Amino acid sequence: MAASLCSSFSTLRLQPAQLSSGSAMRGQQLVAVRPQRSVAAAAFVVEAKQNSLKRQRTAETARMYNKARKSEVATRMKKVLTALDAFKASPPAAEADLAPVQALINEAYQVIDKAVSNGVLHLNTAARRKARLAKARQNAPARLMLNRKPTRIELKAEDKEEYEAVRVERQQAQLQAAAAAAGKAPLSPLFTAPAKKPTAVQRIGLQQAAFGAAAAGAAAHSQGKTVAAAAGEQEGIMEVEVKLRLPDAAAHASLAQALQGGYKATYQQENFFFDGAQQELSKERVVLRVRFYNGDHKAVITIKGKQVLKDGIGRAPEEEEPVNPALARQFLQDPAKLLNLGTPLLENLKSSLGVSQLVCLGGFNNTRQEFEWGGHLLELDETKYEWGTLYELECETAEPERLRGELEQFLTGLGVPHSYSSVSKFANFRNRTLL
Repeated sequence: MAASLCSSFSTLRLQPAQLSSGSAMRGQQLVAVRPQRSVAAAAFVVEAKQNSLKRQRTAETARMYNKARKSEVATRMKKVLTALDAFKASPPAAEADLAPVQALINEAYQVIDKAVSNGVLHLNTAARRKARLAKARQNAPARLMLNRKPTRIELKAEDKEEYEAVRVERQQAQLQAAAAAAGKAPLSPLFTAPAKKPTAVQRIGLQQAAFGAAAAGAAAHSQGKTVAAAAGEQEGIMEVEVKLRLPDAAAHASLAQALQGGYKATYQQENFFFDGAQQELSKERVVLRVRFYNGDHKAVITIKGKQVLKDGIGRAPEEEEPVNPALARQFLQDPAKLLNLGTPLLENLKSSLGVSQLVCLGGFNNTRQEFEWGGHLLELDETKYEWGTLYELECETAEPERLRGELEQFLTGLGVPHSYSSVSKFANFRNRTLL
């Protein structure tokens, strides 16, 4: 019996593996079962390889799609630029001739917007593409206007600055004569109210007188007279802006989102204002401001004359000059350093208004976002006072009535409520209002 058992177990092979319990119970020869984990590992390797191949195919498909969308954007832009280049050899006879080009631009904008929504283009890249098209389109009307004889109510672009300078000079001459008759010291044209807009007939006369006045103005400037008289040397003394008020933060956010395709920059502005110790500036409705951009990145001194703000259009003479930010910070604690800065702008202020001492009035902060839109630079403001916040859309332009209508149509189409600004930021600051 013992010998039989020994003979049976002599053929037994023991291995560290899973064994068949059925074979053990029947007394059959025990054989190691194939480990199940080997099968699972092999299956996992196959599945991982399949997933890797799938990812490669998906990535290649996405790459080809992105390439196709970028190519479509480039093609649309090329069509627009080619169409505009064709006008160099054969300028358009009328504005209607540019309608097909505008249609191509609209199609290009749609393709660019779609590329952004699908993640093919970055917002900044899309904004640059649109800005390039807008700039090219904006130059087309200039070429169109130069190829036509100016009408009685139309000025060439290069004549507008001279026309504005002559208008200011004529107004100043009248004010100087009135001051002399009253026995008062003459005021700088920067501190006088802007004249009414001339008629179409007056425009032609101003245009014809502009060339001679430019030379005379330059001579007057060299003799130490006011900057406004130098018609040939200074630009943009009359600031003209469209100002539209937004009711709340929701309208501000909606408009910012709609303009995102043309985003340019954001500035954190700190605005501080000064007046004479005897209120010499406020009595003449003159504003002296020091503005800081993004901390101490940049600082600018600005003097604004009497402003007229009506129906959402503001007109005011303005001059400004940059100043070292570190030095400008000292003005807040010691306004005398600002008054005695020695620049032509401040010396003109002292001599015109007889200011001998300045006081700092305080100020407010403003977050300004700049957007490119239809060839214009829009400024979207969020102005924070101690007593509340105001929201406003501004844009400087030479054609305020036309631009105001375009902006109103644009905002209405977006469903963004708005109204005409009737009170300046500075007036709200001085009166502690939110009008």
